Amino acid sequence: MLKVFLLGHTYAHSGQRPVHLSTKAVALITYLALEGRVHHRDHMAALLWNHGDARQNLRVELARIRSAGISGFPLGERLLTVHHSSTDLDAWESGLQECGAYSDEQVQGWLSIIRGLPLSGLDDLGGSEFRTWVDHQRHLIINRLAEGLEQAYKAYARQRRSVAAQMVNARLQLLGCPTLPPLSEHVDKVQFEREESAQLREIMRRVTQHPQVLLLRGEIGSGKSYEVRRLVQESQALGIYCDSHSLHLTLAIIAQRIRPHLPPELAQELGLTLSQAPSQGQVVAVASALTQLSVPAVLYFDQAERASAELAGLIQLLVNSDTRVLCVLSTRQTEPGAPGPGGALVQQLRRVLPEERSHVVRLQPLPLSSVTDVLRQLEPLQPAETTELQALKLLQTTGGNPLLLREALQDRTGEHLTYATMAERLDSEIDSWPAPLRQGLEALSLLLTPLNEALVAELEVTAPGEATRFLSDAHACGALCEHQRLQGARLSAERIQTLGTRTALDSLFRDEHLRVRLASRLSPPRRLEMNRRLARLFAQRDPGLSRFYAARAGLEARDLGAPLSAADRTLTPVPRLSGAAPTLVEPPPTTPVSQAPLSVDGYRLMLDHGWLRVLRRGRYGPAQTLTVQIPVGPEDTAPRSVTLIWRLDDFSGAFQFDPREVPFPLGVWTARGGAVLTPYDQPDFEEQGQPVTALSTVTLGQWMRHTLPLPARDTGPWIELRCRSLDLNLTIAALQIGSARRLPVRASGALIPSVA
Repeated sequence: MLKVFLLGHTYAHSGQRPVHLSTKAVALITYLALEGRVHHRDHMAALLWNHGDARQNLRVELARIRSAGISGFPLGERLLTVHHSSTDLDAWESGLQECGAYSDEQVQGWLSIIRGLPLSGLDDLGGSEFRTWVDHQRHLIINRLAEGLEQAYKAYARQRRSVAAQMVNARLQLLGCPTLPPLSEHVDKVQFEREESAQLREIMRRVTQHPQVLLLRGEIGSGKSYEVRRLVQESQALGIYCDSHSLHLTLAIIAQRIRPHLPPELAQELGLTLSQAPSQGQVVAVASALTQLSVPAVLYFDQAERASAELAGLIQLLVNSDTRVLCVLSTRQTEPGAPGPGGALVQQLRRVLPEERSHVVRLQPLPLSSVTDVLRQLEPLQPAETTELQALKLLQTTGGNPLLLREALQDRTGEHLTYATMAERLDSEIDSWPAPLRQGLEALSLLLTPLNEALVAELEVTAPGEATRFLSDAHACGALCEHQRLQGARLSAERIQTLGTRTALDSLFRDEHLRVRLASRLSPPRRLEMNRRLARLFAQRDPGLSRFYAARAGLEARDLGAPLSAADRTLTPVPRLSGAAPTLVEPPPTTPVSQAPLSVDGYRLMLDHGWLRVLRRGRYGPAQTLTVQIPVGPEDTAPRSVTLIWRLDDFSGAFQFDPREVPFPLGVWTARGGAVLTPYDQPDFEEQGQPVTALSTVTLGQWMRHTLPLPARDTGPWIELRCRSLDLNLTIAALQIGSARRLPVRASGALIPSVA
């Protein structure tokens, strides 16, 4: 079988052996192999020889080809073609299908098939027609190779294989193609940018003038120690990780770390003082030695809520001395029984430290822009829209927690967390709590609604009269967080703002990971008992939720405190998917306006380059309703319609809880009723006495245009956008009320002209 080698200097093999042919003979075979069809002898003679002896020269070359043992060129045949041939390009593209499974050594071997510019050695043969053909074929082959190399690069990028990616770039460079962006070698080297980083840098800048104390707050995995390490590296400071529980150990650790940076005589004197002097003398000696450092120092005290109050004297002395020291007290929550937020040490320091040298920074969840930027670093060739959707999904899954994000990114698919690692960390935290508190929280973990003192007492998870103290301790150890329902949000000219509260303060588990882990620790008898209690508790308050618990406890309606009638069931448990198709469109251009996410009743709202994004990765339980007010405006006091250009990427209505209120991804309400857009075949319904039209022309993952009619009068100063879901991911790129567009938002606050 004839094999033609195109990817570099051009030559041929017959079977497994090379054949020695003239350049013209190789050009003839290459032309016929790439063309893949028959050509007349006269055409080939004119193509390869531009003089009168062309036919004679062709006969000579054909004779040489036959004498080399290559079949397919019979004597006297007028039509020429190559039978049963292959090329190294075919072999390379065959390897492309499996390159993701290659080892680095195999990748090197596969890429070595590309030896240089394709069709080298054929450039100066024949006439202008043949040279044009060579240039065209070379262009086509390079394009095929570049596309394949980019495909391979993406595969190695997903696998985080920087060596393989570098080899791909080397071949692109060999072909004269632009190289692809280098990969970040390790996920743990990727830096998440956040607003708080600028605050920390400013505090560190002040250290050059006066010592400072920083109370750094954040949940587990929020990046407290990571931000401190980054601060130390950026400022070229001396980082010292102290012992929060012992003044004696802290002094020893500081002394050991600073001795190499002190003059020899001072280092020797410090060692003698620590071995002979009393505690107060040791504190003074260490503080004095820190004043002699030529670089700033960062003293890091982890778990400051548990720290010894003995450390207050050392920190106070450092702050009031001529040192370049930043004392960082890292804390999450107060321990049960501690005297206040931050623990005894923090409370004592607050009373004695000057305000201008004391700072509190709370690390918030990472914004969408930070996650998107990191994904662009890790997969630079991925389409922007795909990257954005992945960032939204990661943000929903992890809640913006940097530690969970890193664990998610360590997985090649980036779609699920390393559950074993997270479970081990949570078990360690749970086991550190007092037994009565731990057992009570495990029992309450089956509760899928906010909880308060009354619920804790009714469910009998703690001793009588101890509900208040139980909740206080649960908040102190960080298991619970405060929760208060808001009235919703409002979209103004350039920003979203939250409205006032509408419910009393109650509590929620701090996140679903903790609640699920607590629930997994319940014994089967205890789980059955709690499900029965919850079924009876909600029989009157929420019949659908009561049925959910009853099914888990194996109870029938007659077993509950009050019978449940069929009238309580307002929805079909499993809605049918609609077959109707929406009007698909392209979204309008973005604008420079962006705003950090706001949290409203479990939803995250943000302005992202002028578009409104609504995200919710809800706590497992009944769907919650979000309301966003949109001003009608004086320019159109009687609008007849609302036009939306929007996209729905995720929606879960939590129908398993048999809700009384219809879940939907997006709805528009006025004073006289509403309309909802849903991917399910949902009939029209009434809500609070008002008619609601259900439109099922919604398709996930597509930009859609919907125009909803409004009543001719009594619209009011606002219309309301509503969402009611468990999980949600939607983007509204354009919203037009009558003749005025409210989205996308422009930086000036002026309305974007309406589009016909």
